[in-house]
Amino acid sequence: MISRLLRRAARIGLWVGLAVLGPAVAASAQEPPLVVQADRIEYAARTNQVTAQGNVRMTWGKFRLAADNARMDLATQEITAVGKVTIADESGEMRAQAVSYNLRTRRGNALSASTIYEHVYVSGENIQVGGRQLVAVSTMVTVCDPANPLYRITARQIDVAFGQRLVARDASIWLGPIRIMTIPSITVSLTSRQTTVRTIGPRSGFSPADGPWLSLEQHYDLGNRTVAEVEYKYGVRSSLHVTGIARFDREPFDLHLAVGRSQAWDPISEDFRTYTQAALALVQPGDRIGGTLLNWNASLGAGTFWDASSGVSTTRAEALLGVRTDPLPLAPNLTWTAGLGTRLSVYGTGGRRTIYTGDVALTRRLDPYSTVTLGYTHLRTDGATPFLFDRVKLQDTISVLYNRRVSLVSHLSFLAGYNFAIPEFVGGVEYGFQRGDYWYYTLGVETKYNTQTNSYTDLDYKVAAQYDCVGLVFRYRQQRQEFWVEFVLSPSPRLQVPPVEGAVPPGGGAEASAGAGGRSRTSCRSSLRSSGNTTSAASSGEN
Repeated sequence: MISRLLRRAARIGLWVGLAVLGPAVAASAQEPPLVVQADRIEYAARTNQVTAQGNVRMTWGKFRLAADNARMDLATQEITAVGKVTIADESGEMRAQAVSYNLRTRRGNALSASTIYEHVYVSGENIQVGGRQLVAVSTMVTVCDPANPLYRITARQIDVAFGQRLVARDASIWLGPIRIMTIPSITVSLTSRQTTVRTIGPRSGFSPADGPWLSLEQHYDLGNRTVAEVEYKYGVRSSLHVTGIARFDREPFDLHLAVGRSQAWDPISEDFRTYTQAALALVQPGDRIGGTLLNWNASLGAGTFWDASSGVSTTRAEALLGVRTDPLPLAPNLTWTAGLGTRLSVYGTGGRRTIYTGDVALTRRLDPYSTVTLGYTHLRTDGATPFLFDRVKLQDTISVLYNRRVSLVSHLSFLAGYNFAIPEFVGGVEYGFQRGDYWYYTLGVETKYNTQTNSYTDLDYKVAAQYDCVGLVFRYRQQRQEFWVEFVLSPSPRLQVPPVEGAVPPGGGAEASAGAGGRSRTSCRSSLRSSGNTTSAASSGEN
């Protein structure tokens, strides 16, 4: 009875939360003030400009800037900063000798700059940022410690489409001081950390389905916003897999063509299934709904598939629609997110299947390093698929996740959940710690216990060691008497960027605050002097 009430409350919260999100966001949409701190601040009323000198700190919402000297035009919101410049927001951090940046357009230019995006380090003589694009010249790219990288790519120019890809032109690959090869271009996927790891370099390992295996993913920029992705994987047991995907990006939709022999994870058997496909899909990768924090994505696709495990060969037509929220603050240190989705598949055998999904999560930040998340996930199906690679696992799960990460020093996570649809208890704990400057170790245990049969369905042990950007992961599955090994290039823990706080830390010096619309107010913890059209504040330690 209690479990049914908990699940019903979670479902009601999911639907009601999505219904009221739009008005709540509109009510909270208000531009933050600009706050400036420095040893000396001058405000020129005639030109509406603020000049700051010495230990400059600027904050505008989640945007922050630190520099030796800076100047800002309050009317155009254009900032020019020189000398040990650091700019940061929720997406990352950039350091440079000089920066010109517009708060309104989010466009800028940086000299002798370096930045990190999706755990990839990029440095260049000149970096230009505009919207969702970044262009750098005379550059270096690495996932290793940039001070002494084991693996790096140098290029004449790098083009970055945030959330999509990084293209290095006239590129050279280096292992330490040795140049391995030079090719016209290298493309790295930036859709997620996992895809970045797959495309930055080769991977190898051992798995029950493949035996010893080697994998390499190559991306090719064909121009005119067209990208080809080819994944090569050879397993001693599973033979050769080659999958090619051509992506034609045409806003607001993309066209994806996928052909080849590939693998998919089967959550029922918890192993890889091999299949061959020729499929075409029209994809809306995601877009915001009006002025709310709701985002939607959709796709329509059709193709023919052959399942190597079941021997079934038939067609599949599919439609997908999903809605998800951005994190919504409910209280200090408390955020709420939710999502809904449906996927309809029609098969050439005459069968059809509909998948309904929903999830909601409350996350509370306990301190600067720790969070706890209470979540609920629901997945149910109507109908069945004839393919084994296409199966999904029913979900009616309530879970609690605790996560603590102390920068480069250590991390600890603990998960406990119960899936009422199986029924099954799911738990896990993982601990990681650093030793020395480059070594990082991880130990973990994951378990699944079926409360109907009173038996463990899975009991997995994980040991991982990483030296800078080179990692080795070993997993042993006790119930299945299986072991998995993977050797991979992985983003170095030394690349992590500290989280951006919402305000400049308190400190000495003058402070000025101005609304984003240009109307300004100036206040100082020290003396305030006015002369003509100029207001200046100099630090003196007086109140």
